Amino acid sequence: KTKTKDRTTTLEIPSQASIEDEVEWTLRLSKLSEGTEIDAMEFDFGSSGEFGGLAKTRATQLIKYLPLTTKQLTIKNDKFGKEFMEALVEQVEKSEKLEVFWII
Repeated sequence: KTKTKDRTTTLEIPSQASIEDEVEWTLRLSKLSEGTEIDAMEFDFGSSGEFGGLAKTRATQLIKYLPLTTKQLTIKNDKFGKEFMEALVEQVEKSEKLEVFWII
């Protein structure tokens, strides 16, 4: 879930990601990146995690589109390696409001 200043929004990316074509996927990511005033985002990529079904390429794309206004970011059970981590570091460096960052 993504908590915004005035409401909680559930990201529907995991359940849809494996069946969407590239156009749908890119539109979903674009919408995600437009998020504003996001308090916290958490991504669990473990086998039983909410985002565990994402392939390496889509997980990396997801990270590249995270809103730059997120205040707290938690990444759990990263299993994707160097490219994913480089995208994550790049996104954290570009972040405008990140106060708390966890990799668990």
